[in-house]
Formats: sequence, structure tokens, C-alpha cells
Amino acid sequence: YCVSPFINPPPGSYMFVQGGSPSDGGVATLRYLKERGLRRVAMLDATDATGQALDRAVEAALSYPEFRTMQLVSHLHFAPQDVSVAAQVAQIKAANPQALISWNLGSAFGTVAHGLHEAGLDALPLVAAGGNASASQIKALAGFMPSDMHFLVGPLWAADSRVPKPVKDQEAIFRR
Repeated sequence: YCVSPFINPPPGSYMFVQGGSPSDGGVATLRYLKERGLRRVAMLDATDATGQALDRAVEAALSYPEFRTMQLVSHLHFAPQDVSVAAQVAQIKAANPQALISWNLGSAFGTVAHGLHEAGLDALPLVAAGGNASASQIKALAGFMPSDMHFLVGPLWAADSRVPKPVKDQEAIFRR
């Protein structure tokens, strides 16, 4: 079982993942932002496999006709071990986005949150990876967490999730 949304197990295998594919995440994220009226989007990705998956997923989703009114105004990268993203955040701020997508995990997520805070972008809506939706991590970052924070999580996180029967069947197998 893997909690990363960036793995696509072969059908019928004994590998289970949380949520959908990176493509599903890209579409769900853009759809959520669009429904909020947020059309100017920035991305700040790490240069690791997670960041590369985010790049491909969101770029592919942006090509869908339903997102033709959306614009990627800034798309920047950083190394996961970097201790600052001040230069990238300054460029993002200059692009004047309405939301930021940054699916970085762990300390890289903290680096992004801290960089946004230092740049005065605390209120910029931020969509982050569900792996960061940890009470202890959020408590540790409370001093500089964005005020409009959203985590991309799969239906397994919702007790009353309404998912198709094939997915429910796979969840039942996993729980057994």
C-alpha cells in the first residue's frame, strides 16, 4: 500500500494506492480552482519524481477544453533539499496568480509555506499534496501556514465518500 498519489499500479495487481492517478489529481485540482473562480494559477514543484508527476499531470489537464479559460502564469522549480524558495516566490508574486499548486511533501512543503509567508502571500490559495495533511505537521508549521490551504486527498479519507462500485470493491479488499 502506498500513500503517494504518483504511482499507477497495474490493474489486477496487489498494489494499492490512495486516491487517483496524478492525472486525476491535476484535473480535480484545476476543476476545484475553476469552480472557485480562480483562473490564474502558478505552480512551484520540486525537481524530484513527485514534482515531475505534478508537472505532467497539471500541464496535461490544462490542455482539456474545460480549462481553456485558465492560465498557468508561473511554473517554477526547486530542489527538495533547498532551504529557501525566496527567488521562486518573488517571481510567482510578480506573476500575480490567484492560486498556487505545490504538491511537495514534508520539509519541501514547509519550505514553500515559509517562502509564501515571508513574501506576504499568506492568503494565496495553496493546493498541496494530501501527504501533508498531518495534524502534527500542520501544528509545527502553524506560524506560517497559508490561511487558504487545501490538500489533495483521495476518497479513502472521507468516511461517507461516494465512489463507484469497482473502487469500493478494491477498498473492501484492502481493508480485509
